[in-house]
Amino acid sequence: MSNYVVIADVGDTLRKLLWESMRHDPKIYPAIIDSEDDITLSSPQDNSEAGKLSLFLYQVSQNPFLKNKEMQGIGPESLRYPPTILDLFYLITPLADERKKDHILVGKVIQVFHDNAIIKGSGLVGSLEGTIEELRVVMHTLPFDQLLQLWQSFSEKSFTLSVCFQVTPVKIDSSRETETRRVIYEQAIEK
Repeated sequence: MSNYVVIADVGDTLRKLLWESMRHDPKIYPAIIDSEDDITLSSPQDNSEAGKLSLFLYQVSQNPFLKNKEMQGIGPESLRYPPTILDLFYLITPLADERKKDHILVGKVIQVFHDNAIIKGSGLVGSLEGTIEELRVVMHTLPFDQLLQLWQSFSEKSFTLSVCFQVTPVKIDSSRETETRRVIYEQAIEK
């Protein structure tokens, strides 16, 4: 069962995945990123120190293709309302002290998410750990004007190199349940 903490757990899953790939890469660790704490879930505006990678969740939307799910049986006389299926959109921004390092970080992020386009099993953390859930990570290209609008919302930060990714499907189970009775079919016996 995926509950409402799953959104936070997806962020932690992405951080873990990136850190596990970066900590073994001498071009990244310790030259640009020193620890997993340098991969943050805060906005690029909130990171004033160099040597950070911002994974900023900027949009959560309902997945239009998976929203008409059926009720789920949870026992012989109970049904649970269908889950909400979400798409999470992340703005990923390198915040190194040099443009070349920013380019290296963006390239590494793209490589890691391309090589791990489906995250499942031991790659999942928190409430997702030990489940059969699978997360798909897809590059999401925003038109330049929308990207610029997003950056304008950061009043103290000017536009800088960034890339967007979509993570889907993220399932939040409903807490609503209903009781049901089974239909019993009785066949008439002929004499």
